[in-house]
Amino acid sequence: MASPTVRQTPVVADPNVLDPNTRPTIGLIIATGDDTLYRSALDVADARGANLIAFVGGRLRDTRPFKTHANVVYDLVDREHVDGLIVKTSSLSNYVGREEVQRFCEKYRPLPIVSVGMELEGIPSVTVDDYQGIRNAVQHLSVVHGLRHLAFIRGVEEHPSAEARHRAFREAMLECGLDLDPKLISPPSDWSARSGERAVHLLLDEHQARFDAILGSSDDHAFGAVRALQARGLRVPEDVAVVGIGDYQISQASSPPLTTIRLRRYQRGRRAAEMLLDMLEGRSVPDRVRLPTTMVVRRSCGCLEPTLVQAAAVPTQMKSAVVSLRDVLLGTGREQVLREMAEQVSVPQAARAWAGQLMDAFYAELVANREPDATGAFLTLLGRALSEISAAGSEVGYWQGMISVLRSYVLASLRDDSRLLARAERLWEQARVMIGERAQQAYARQIWQAEQWMDGLLKINQALTAVNSLPELTDVLARELPAMGIPGCWLSFYEDADTLTGRSRLLLAYDGSGRIEPNAEARLFPSPKLMPDGLLPTGRRYRLVVESLHFQHERLGFVVFEAGPGSGLVYDVLGQQISTALKSASLVVERTQLYHKALQAQAEAEEANRLKSRFLSTVSHELLTPLSLVTGLSAMLLQKTSADALPLPKPYRHDLARIHASARHLHGLIRDVLDLGRSQVGQLKLVRKPLRLSEVVNAVSLIGEQMARERGLIWQVKAPEQLPWISGDRTRLQQVVLNLVSNAIKFTEQGTVGLRIEAGAEQVVVQVYDTGLGVPKEEREAIFDEFRQSERTAARGYGGLGIGLALCRQLVELHGGTMGVCSSGEEGAGSTFFFTLPTIQIEAIAESGEGIRSQALLLTRPTSAGTHLLEHLTQAGLAVRVIDVEKTQDWVSRVLASPPGAVVLDFEPAGEQGWKLMEALRDHPATEDIPVLFYSLPEGQDRGAVWALDYLAKPLDNSALVRALERLGLVSADESTKRTILVVDDEPQILEMHARLIETQSPGTQVLRAANGREALAMMEREQPDLVLLDLMMPELDGFGVLKAMREREPTREVPVIVLTARALTEEDMARLNRGVETVLKKGMFSAEETLAHITEALTRSKHLRGETRWLVRKAMAYVHEHFAEPLSCQDIARHVSVSASHLTRCFRMETGLTPVAYLNRYRLQQAKELLKVTDGNITEIAMKVGFSDGSYFARSFRREEGMSPSDYRRGEPRPS
Repeated sequence: MASPTVRQTPVVADPNVLDPNTRPTIGLIIATGDDTLYRSALDVADARGANLIAFVGGRLRDTRPFKTHANVVYDLVDREHVDGLIVKTSSLSNYVGREEVQRFCEKYRPLPIVSVGMELEGIPSVTVDDYQGIRNAVQHLSVVHGLRHLAFIRGVEEHPSAEARHRAFREAMLECGLDLDPKLISPPSDWSARSGERAVHLLLDEHQARFDAILGSSDDHAFGAVRALQARGLRVPEDVAVVGIGDYQISQASSPPLTTIRLRRYQRGRRAAEMLLDMLEGRSVPDRVRLPTTMVVRRSCGCLEPTLVQAAAVPTQMKSAVVSLRDVLLGTGREQVLREMAEQVSVPQAARAWAGQLMDAFYAELVANREPDATGAFLTLLGRALSEISAAGSEVGYWQGMISVLRSYVLASLRDDSRLLARAERLWEQARVMIGERAQQAYARQIWQAEQWMDGLLKINQALTAVNSLPELTDVLARELPAMGIPGCWLSFYEDADTLTGRSRLLLAYDGSGRIEPNAEARLFPSPKLMPDGLLPTGRRYRLVVESLHFQHERLGFVVFEAGPGSGLVYDVLGQQISTALKSASLVVERTQLYHKALQAQAEAEEANRLKSRFLSTVSHELLTPLSLVTGLSAMLLQKTSADALPLPKPYRHDLARIHASARHLHGLIRDVLDLGRSQVGQLKLVRKPLRLSEVVNAVSLIGEQMARERGLIWQVKAPEQLPWISGDRTRLQQVVLNLVSNAIKFTEQGTVGLRIEAGAEQVVVQVYDTGLGVPKEEREAIFDEFRQSERTAARGYGGLGIGLALCRQLVELHGGTMGVCSSGEEGAGSTFFFTLPTIQIEAIAESGEGIRSQALLLTRPTSAGTHLLEHLTQAGLAVRVIDVEKTQDWVSRVLASPPGAVVLDFEPAGEQGWKLMEALRDHPATEDIPVLFYSLPEGQDRGAVWALDYLAKPLDNSALVRALERLGLVSADESTKRTILVVDDEPQILEMHARLIETQSPGTQVLRAANGREALAMMEREQPDLVLLDLMMPELDGFGVLKAMREREPTREVPVIVLTARALTEEDMARLNRGVETVLKKGMFSAEETLAHITEALTRSKHLRGETRWLVRKAMAYVHEHFAEPLSCQDIARHVSVSASHLTRCFRMETGLTPVAYLNRYRLQQAKELLKVTDGNITEIAMKVGFSDGSYFARSFRREEGMSPSDYRRGEPRPS
């Protein structure tokens, strides 16, 4: 055995470190998973009455960086709670050099330190002789097994042990006269089994090497190599022998079991702990202790199992000439036997003490004059020893080797005494059986204990998974950890994770007396103290395990366990579980806080949007209303003709025209500002539908050409004949193109302005180019910002707010496109503004726009009332399209994309968005005249209500008013046609302007003015109007109150109403309007059948629904007028216009109220009346001329239509009343 002492160093105890009156505390710095060092140091601490605190972290550096996050626990080591340190330097030093490990240890000075695994300058160390172990393995493979081609798997680069093993292998190969082939040595690798597998792949596949043995730098290397060889069909050890290093559990789990080099891990830990305690007590300790390794021979090298070999061993001769049994067991040979027996097990110190007692008992029982039995001293003592060893966690099976050693020495002394030899063999056989049984019991106990710990960990994990707060987490730990035999726990959270030596907050504390609840102030403590003052156990020994709490790279805190019985690995698992639960609970708390903050932010944002919306609405009202008065009144004055009583002088008319033009310009600027504001709060709406790009650019091109001509510029258009289809808002896109064209003409003094369109497969590019000022490079993006102008244009005095381009870009982006500018920046070189739009492919349009516009759209839900309405409308000859509003989320956008001829809207499911639909329809000329009918037909009730809603935004302009009056047939140039229109508005100026607009557009119309709802109802009691122009938003009695009262009164129930609302409706306005419609409809004034009839009647008045019908009927009428004298049937007429007879009949009924045959007969009778007046032919001849084939039928029809016979009509008899 190598001498452990190199040089003796006296160590004087530091009185500041160790108080003689206190119990010493050992600090242990180990990497996760190093359970053997923890157990060995714990055994020494228990034996010598010392405390132990283990700080469990990771390697100083790792290929997986997250593995080093646990190292923050090393910063908690402090002189206040430890008196000296044992540092497992061999585990910490992976991937780092000796210098870095030296620096790591030096930071804990002046604490006494013992290094385990690595020799450091000025620090006592305990190491193992790796070098000699490798030499022994190479010699065993070459000498015992005769193997010549040995491969070697290297360990971590620059790791001291790995380098020593590599060097020992090379030198041992040379000493044994073996060839050292570089191809048989792998590159440096980590210690894992995966590296062993990769090494086999490298040797066999890449190096194409031939070898008969592999020596790994670790048991994991050897295990991986065995697995890789067997996967390729190679046998171990028959084809390739394998040897590992370490004697870890994996070496016995391998198949075959691994021959390995035992590194005496337990002995190193014990020796280090003993040295540290000696230093603390002031005794000298050696600077270097190097323990020898032991070759553990198993099947993987080709040898038989050692227990089998030892059991069949021949007698072993003593070094001396001693041959008597007494000399072997009790005399001069005793020490040699004891030493060899102790070397057979992993914990020689404990085994040696038991071995001496067993030898004494064996001798006494063997020489006693009786047969050995289970109650004898030897077997009884062996049972006690095995129980103690098993309880300490040591391997019981190793004791078979001790019995084999004892047998081999005793056999030589009993060679001539057959009686004693037989008795000895029976004792040894009984001992082997007992060891086997105890080994099985120990294994079963380990399995049971592991299951208990696993169940406990699983139970804690399940409980921790469900926690949602820190109090819940601490409650689970306080309940479950004591049940696992963990007598104490102190859990703390860093106050500042960036300052680990700062303060921590205690979250949980319990010990043997129960849970401890310090006050809030006492919970805060300096982190290196591990726990607040007064909580560290006093008056008794303690053993603590400190685990870092971290989640990936985030430092959370630390937990201190008071260790109970069992493996130290349990605390590693618990630390990971608590870290995950702590992070989860923290995230729940953070999410809850964020959720409440988000709710608050959402509420604030909604309030801000509400205020913005209200502001926009107010600005729209306060700015546009008076401005609309200016434009409206000036327009009315300009429309006065020279026949007016007081014509305006020409200069005044010019001034008025300038006022009107300036007001319209200002109106446009304000609308742009408001549009920009609506865009920023998400209220800028698009009415998108499929359209050809030509629908957008053609009108703008005409305007651009005129504007360019007025400025003396050349106008160019470069575009394909067929422009692609896009999905867009025609009005908004025209606004964009017109803005770009206007800017180009505005900033171009001479040269060319043009419009260029380039169509691609998936997008179209619209460009407006000019030869004007150009845009400097540094301003190309800035000009698209709100209220920004080019410095160049501003310097030349060009006006503008600088919002047109910003609005244009936002409108283009809302269409899914992009906008930009190209310009060299040189004056006169001009610029090109462009935007892109995605194109759509329309291979076939199922319904043409006119076809869709001839349909009524029913927005309802699947109810019997909705089904009844659909059947009723269909029977009335109306084409109806149905959308289920409960299943179609985007029904508003669908309606706007394909506008129908009329909308019938079930108020109960669809009313909430009905006003949004109304606002969108009225926002665009193409859809503003589509009638919308709100209806209510409560399920299972014979009542209902309908409101044909006509809606306009105020203040009105001339064109909108004219179109509305035309829809109702109230525009006439005949002043003799007397009509009465009631205008109701609480704003006097708006009231007056609307009244004057009506008087201008509908001469002869009596206009009544009411300043509020009550006044309006009073006027309608005195005089029934033909139309009511009603403002909805009024104080006292609003428009809905007026509507409700009108519908409850028979005389006013059928009076048409056009309701007026603000142009910019806020969400609050929408809700108020919705409640108003509900108020109007909720009291059903009609039966269900009457409601259906009113809906049908209202729809049949729609010009859109009649458009195709009117054309069809007129074509049929023309055919009738031409062929009335011929024999005609309904089928003949229908065949001419290419429709079915039933469809033609429905169309005739819708348009004329007659069937085609009834119309034919009526037309024939009209022609007969003319002939009766101007000819003298007889009645039958006239009947034949106009197409009647039967004179009597003609006479009956004539009498039914005119109330008299044809003869009486010819004589001029008066028509009966």
